[in-house]
Amino acid sequence: MTAQSSYAQVRSSQSCLAKHEHSRLLTTVAQVANLLLRSPDYQTVLPEVMRLLGEAVGSDRASLVQNVPDPQTGKAAVQLHTQWCCAEVPTSTESIPELESALLWEYFPDFETQLAQGEAMHVQAADVAEPALSLIQALSNVSITMVPIIVNDRFWGVFSFDYCREAKRLDEAEQTIFTIAADSVAAAIERDQTQKAILQAEQARSRELNHLNTKLQQTLTQLSESEKRFRTLFELSSEGFYCVEVDPPCPVTIPFSEQCDWLHQNIRVVKANPAFAAMYGVENPDELIGLGSTDVHVADSEKNAAFIPTIVKHGYRCHNLETEEIDFRGQQHYFLNSAVCTISEGHITGGWASQLDITELRQAREDLAEESLRAETALIRERTRIAQEIHDTLAQTFTGISVQLKLAQYLVKQTQISDNDCDLTQFTSILERVGSLAQTGLDEARRSVWSIYPVTETQNSLPQDLADHVKQVTNSVSIRTQVTVTGSPQPLSYFVSRNLLRLCQEALTNVLKHANAATLEISLTYRPQQVSLQIYDDGCGFSPQFKTEGFGLVGMSERVDQINGQLRIASQPGEGTEIFVEVPL
Repeated sequence: MTAQSSYAQVRSSQSCLAKHEHSRLLTTVAQVANLLLRSPDYQTVLPEVMRLLGEAVGSDRASLVQNVPDPQTGKAAVQLHTQWCCAEVPTSTESIPELESALLWEYFPDFETQLAQGEAMHVQAADVAEPALSLIQALSNVSITMVPIIVNDRFWGVFSFDYCREAKRLDEAEQTIFTIAADSVAAAIERDQTQKAILQAEQARSRELNHLNTKLQQTLTQLSESEKRFRTLFELSSEGFYCVEVDPPCPVTIPFSEQCDWLHQNIRVVKANPAFAAMYGVENPDELIGLGSTDVHVADSEKNAAFIPTIVKHGYRCHNLETEEIDFRGQQHYFLNSAVCTISEGHITGGWASQLDITELRQAREDLAEESLRAETALIRERTRIAQEIHDTLAQTFTGISVQLKLAQYLVKQTQISDNDCDLTQFTSILERVGSLAQTGLDEARRSVWSIYPVTETQNSLPQDLADHVKQVTNSVSIRTQVTVTGSPQPLSYFVSRNLLRLCQEALTNVLKHANAATLEISLTYRPQQVSLQIYDDGCGFSPQFKTEGFGLVGMSERVDQINGQLRIASQPGEGTEIFVEVPL
């Protein structure tokens, strides 16, 4: 046998062995693919997959590692997912504990770059530099074959086959076969991720549906409760509620006047509460179903004529719009209506409204207006009477005074009065008549005041008012006070009571300002025909015959005159002051 023929036989034998090996690998990959395809959860068959692949390539350790972020730094790292080891070969995590959680890719920068591009690679330990060399030596690896796993176009992880006893390099066909195996795992991972995503979406959808169902149930419960409350309000309210229907529906696109005519002819009541029925004199609201505005509105009423046009003009709603209507007993009523129409697909289909009966309120207003007119008429009549009375009394009296004074002036000019030849008799007589006329005019003025003042308005509070005022103004003053009431208190006219109180206030003010008194005594005495007020202080006193500025005597005198009373003042310097007022009843 020649050397050439011997070489050919060796080549042929090697080719047959390679084909047999490739066939065996393909069979293994087919098993792997079948396992991954038939298993509902690829992770349950991964240990068997790793064993089949590891034994098929004669490796000492077959690993599946997954890309993860480092939990401390977030950097790119790998974590051992599944591993198979032959007998007497330790697991990777025994040698490199970091693989349990995360081993940084930065220890293998060249590996990551090539694998991330989807390229398989074979590494001889002797050709690796630090820091990757130390890690490979820790695993007792002589060589490593790595096939990337690409899931959804992303670098997911690596198939790693470790050789610890002798180096071995997969040929191109073997790498292709294992790339197919890696693609099968990638497909299983994609399927699992898809299923998980679908499951998560379904779970999220289920949770959303449950949430929506819960909200729907809550809404339905709330609507049910709201409907119960509305029905209760609808049934028990004292305000009339009613629902109307427009049949046929009225288009909102037709002219304004046509809409008003349409609604006027086709609005009908379809639901009403008992209060609404009672407004028309019926007990059962069902008796009003089908009721139209033309059935109850008063004909020729301006308010009724403006009712529907106002609703249409103001956006198919109204508030407190008045109507005049006739109930089923023939009685006329005035109602305030508030309503809103229902618009559906460009048509007015109906609406809801409320109604208040203001008939009694209108009547009360009319009665009040009539009463006010009567009061105003009576007031004008009384003013006229007083004006006529003043004209007939005071005006004539003061006219007489004016005439008498002009006569006196004329006599003075005519006689040229002197101390020796003047006759004072005529002047004395004239002056007496003037004084008499003046007194008569004053009496008439007082009578007029009393006739104007309401005689029915009386006061019982004068004793208490006096006591309260004395207490108030002397609260912080060093003076002893005493208020005494004698007799049975009688109701006094407001005019008398107020003037007596004001007079006492003026007197008390004078005492505190000027008298320097240690004691103040006030006595109010009631008798059948008169009431008297006595005010005494033990102060410095004064001489009543001398005029004093600011002592209030003139004001007191005027008040007493206004109530037709008598005033007496007794005082001497150093002996105190007594003021006595007596008023007839």
